[in-house]
Amino acid sequence: MAQSSLPTRFPDAQKIKKEIKNQWLEKKQRKRKKRKMTMNGDAPEEYEYDRAKEVKEFDESKIGCKGLVDSGATTIPRFFIQPNPQSFIKPSPPSSSHLIPTIDLSHALSHRRSEIIHQIRHASHTWGFFQVIHHDIPISVLDDTISAVRSFNELPTEIKSQHYHREMGSSVNFQTNFDLYRSSAATWRDTLQVRLGPDPPVVDRIPDACRRELMEWDGTCGGWERC
Repeated sequence: MAQSSLPTRFPDAQKIKKEIKNQWLEKKQRKRKKRKMTMNGDAPEEYEYDRAKEVKEFDESKIGCKGLVDSGATTIPRFFIQPNPQSFIKPSPPSSSHLIPTIDLSHALSHRRSEIIHQIRHASHTWGFFQVIHHDIPISVLDDTISAVRSFNELPTEIKSQHYHREMGSSVNFQTNFDLYRSSAATWRDTLQVRLGPDPPVVDRIPDACRRELMEWDGTCGGWERC
């Protein structure tokens, strides 16, 4: 009796079974990799990362960068990581001809006032910052102000969060990155902003940890006892 066999156009059953198993294993590995994913910037493109959601959750927590550290976080949230660090242009070596603008305020109340204002405007427009000399602010006041602001940042999160908000025009606010919702990547920075002019600040809104020092800096109250 003649023996029949499967036509050669049909794949071997064992081969099909092996291919199906390999596909299943690959799919399982991809799922396992996604579960282990952390916000360290190593996520593959297929990982569905909702940046807007994570930024909103972080902002609404009001803990700031310092709060993340205090919470014991071991990974950096992904929205703090630059999307493509390799594309950054390395800064060229500094040139001696490019010096930071220095504004001398010793003649701010003289006939040269308009000239000094022009220097400040020009430095702000071309550089974005400048150095001020002869400002008549005692070194002790500078040191005390820096120490006081540092003390505020060292406060427990639940106290600092009372000042955390993004209300435009507020005289006092504490936040992480003013452009948190717009930038491609956030910077590791918390900012306490106290507007001392043109209108006098609402003293009671300034955090207790740095109120006295900031009012001394501003000089609008002539000392804590008169505030």
